[in-house]
Amino acid sequence: MFFTTPPGKPIDSCRAPALDFDLYNNRPPWPEGDFILSLYEEENCKYTGNATGPGTLKCPSMEKEVVCVEDSDEGVRGKLEACTKPDQAVEWYRRTVFCQW
Repeated sequence: MFFTTPPGKPIDSCRAPALDFDLYNNRPPWPEGDFILSLYEEENCKYTGNATGPGTLKCPSMEKEVVCVEDSDEGVRGKLEACTKPDQAVEWYRRTVFCQW
């Protein structure tokens, strides 16, 4: 899943994702493939990743590609985040990549 977050704020995995894909069919260490998504009202942004690193992000308004970095919390890459839904079901998310521009 790809989430957007305001600058300086941690991810809120209970919000609707910018793009949803099956975590377990695309296992860490890194999301692999090309993903087209909308970010902050901008269409046709593309995240490109492979098994060797965090990948890149490019939106039409960007002058150049953004090199993404490992998203770690207290030095733990791929930390699991839990979100308890209104029906009390718990969904789990794994943080791996952070792209800032």
